[in-house]
Amino acid sequence: MAEQIHSKNGLYRYQTKKVLGGVLAGLADKWDLNLTGVRLVVLGILLVVSFWKSFVALFMGSIELAVFYAFITPGLALFISVLVYIILWIILPVRGEEKPLNSQNDNSPESLAAKRIKDAYAQGDYALALHHAQLFIREHPDNHKVQDFQSIAEELLKKIKNYP
Repeated sequence: MAEQIHSKNGLYRYQTKKVLGGVLAGLADKWDLNLTGVRLVVLGILLVVSFWKSFVALFMGSIELAVFYAFITPGLALFISVLVYIILWIILPVRGEEKPLNSQNDNSPESLAAKRIKDAYAQGDYALALHHAQLFIREHPDNHKVQDFQSIAEELLKKIKNYP
């Protein structure tokens, strides 16, 4: 269950970088985009959708119609945008602040594996530490920490090859 929430395969709300509900932060993280850029693009889209009819009416020479659309369309666009945001806020799972691999009082698979690797490494048993890293990678391929464990495994493999 935790692997699904922390997976890059799905959308989620990002609790630690939120302004309101964290929906845009989750979208930015999902596609590895700059959060400020995503917020500016969404604001720009909202403004364009809100006032495009006013600009068209003004361009066509109808000032009365442009003024009418300037008051009606933004309200409708804002209402729909807020409604969509609230729906996403309700249905998207929450992703909290990520904890370091060796965080205390954490029974997540990555923390337990990190503790086993650290213990084996401290005892000088690099092969056992490598085994625990590879076991985690094999058993949890969709976990958000797999890249970290792959790096650990590569370093352990280098250490084993250079060990006398």
